[in-house]
Amino acid sequence: LGISPDTVKKHISKALRTLREAILKKEDKQ
Repeated sequence: LGISPDTVKKHISKALRTLREAILKKEDKQ
């Protein structure tokens, strides 16, 4: 698999942002 570190970083930061937004939405509903 030829995955460059930059691509991995982008995917990780995107996933973290999505997770954070999902958590914030959950807290808003409570």
